[in-house]
Formats: sequence, C-alpha cells, structure tokens
Amino acid sequence: MAKKLKKEGYNVIYTRKPYKKLSFKNLRELSKYANKKNPDLFVSIHHNSSTSKKAKGYAVYYSTYKKYLDNKGLYVKIYSKKYGSGRKYYKVSKIKYSKSGSPTIYFKFGKKTKKISPSTGLRYNIIDKSPCASAVNTKKAASYVSKEIKTSKILRPFEGGLVENDFIVTSETNAPSFMLEAGFVSNKSELNKLKNSKFRDKYTTCLVKGINKYFGVK
Repeated sequence: MAKKLKKEGYNVIYTRKPYKKLSFKNLRELSKYANKKNPDLFVSIHHNSSTSKKAKGYAVYYSTYKKYLDNKGLYVKIYSKKYGSGRKYYKVSKIKYSKSGSPTIYFKFGKKTKKISPSTGLRYNIIDKSPCASAVNTKKAASYVSKEIKTSKILRPFEGGLVENDFIVTSETNAPSFMLEAGFVSNKSELNKLKNSKFRDKYTTCLVKGINKYFGVK
C-alpha cells in the first residue's frame, strides 16, 4: 500500500516499518508519535479475530470524539441492558484521565450522575454530536475507503462496514484518522484470501482509491 501511495505522490511516514516489530509500548504512545508528526491523514491497519469462526468481513472505524481537540457536545453509549444496550445516548458532564490516559466518564442518568471507566468492564463508546473539523474529515475519509471496499465486493462488510468507535488510534490522534480491520484471521476462508498477494493488491488499490477521493485526487 505504501508503495502505491508513494507513486501517487504522497509522503508516507511509517509507525512500523514492514516486517519490523512495533517499537511503541502501547497504542497511546503510537498516537502521541502520530500527533508529533502532524500528518494530513493517519491510517491504522489491523486484522480482526473472533472466537466464532463464522465471523467475517471488513470494517472501517472512525471517531467523532477527538480527545485533545474537542471535549464539548460529548455523549456516551453503554452496551449493557441497564443503559439501553448501546441504543441510548447519555450526556457526558466531564471526563477525568488517569496518568496512563485511561478515562473515567461522568454522565447524566436521569437525575443522577453516574460514572464509567475501563475498570467497570462495560463496553462503551464516546460520541461527539458537535464534532470538530478533524472529526468531520475523519468520517469523510473513512466513508470513502469503506465505500471503495464495499463496491469492489472483495469482502463483505462487518457491522455495516463503516463503524463509529472511540478506539485510541482514532480518538487520540489529532489528524483525520481511521482504523481498518481488514478481515478475520480466525476465519479460514478470509485468512487464505489475506495471504494471497493478488487479493492484497486488489485490497490496497481500494484503500488508495478511497484516500485519493478524500484528498480530491483524480
């Protein structure tokens, strides 16, 4: 993919060079490195896995929440029956961060103020209903890439293909950013496809096309 982007005239900065181990202790360090480089677009590519061998498909994740740029208009969705199983939005009153960067989120639940953090074991997602410019462009870039993959039909979309989630690499990077889960390595059929160089060539072409559309390159 990097070679194709370079041919298009892009300057590519690696967070990990091909076939090298990740030099960052965690994803927060990686995000801080990306912020120092201040790119026009940050792209994170992963492979998914599941305990279910039937799980398959790609997903492009983006976040309207940008931790270091905008903390206004925030809401949280919590994936438990008590809080509506992720179908309800609760207004965030404040967020406190530990030294390691982990958040404790205070939100309105009826007349009470509740709090949630990673230590509670509940899955949640912070959403910004009045996103900043970087967050708006984040969704735009992710949408273009997701559409190119979906149109190509090389893989089916997982969870709709375009998914909002406040992953560290999408919410703690200041630049427009998205994370691609390129397929499930726990699915034998998809794993074989991902191992195939011709398939990967088609896949990366989709990504480059999406990125070109985002930047207005024809």
